[in-house]
Amino acid sequence: MTDLIILALSHADAPFSSTIFSLAKEWARNCRVFYIEHPFTLKDYWNRRHEPSIQQRRNALLYGKNIYRSISGAPDNLVVVTPRLTLPINSLPEGNSYEWLSRLNDQILYETIRKITSDYNVQQYIFLNSFDPFYGRYFPASFQPLLYIYQSVDDISQEPYIARHGVRLENEIIARYADLTLATSKTWHKPKANCRLIPTCCPMPPTLLCFALP
Repeated sequence: MTDLIILALSHADAPFSSTIFSLAKEWARNCRVFYIEHPFTLKDYWNRRHEPSIQQRRNALLYGKNIYRSISGAPDNLVVVTPRLTLPINSLPEGNSYEWLSRLNDQILYETIRKITSDYNVQQYIFLNSFDPFYGRYFPASFQPLLYIYQSVDDISQEPYIARHGVRLENEIIARYADLTLATSKTWHKPKANCRLIPTCCPMPPTLLCFALP
């Protein structure tokens, strides 16, 4: 059976429920779903080191240990994954320094994906990047999902912090890496290449992701 690996901008314990985490729980009724949370940076860790959410993840963030956890009330097939700390590079201008450090961050994140496939004997998987274009451009050649899907949740240009690099990176991922792009807005999906509209009130059937491919 095909597994699903999700990289999501939203954390599983965020104060407000996200569309992608709700979908992950639904899909996990039919296939294994590995929900990789958006990586915390070194700056995030230092600024929030006393918060319970950071303390609970401390071993995963600092040492790459205990990276998997289950969620109460969610299907057993759903595994939430915390990657190691990455470098804070959003404040850097576009250019060689940003790209070089982005490669390092992707190496850190890819180690998490490689560990998932090894620990859980994942034979084939679909990779879904949910609104997190800051990662996934520099994965090595061994990164071979059956399908690379990018999910555009909102207009990334409307939030100044993530728009700094997000607009450019999202366009790059859609144009160069994603086999399929999903959008939740009619007005937002039109400019995107190879894009399919998935209304939030009509979640994508899990069979599309879990059973459509051999």
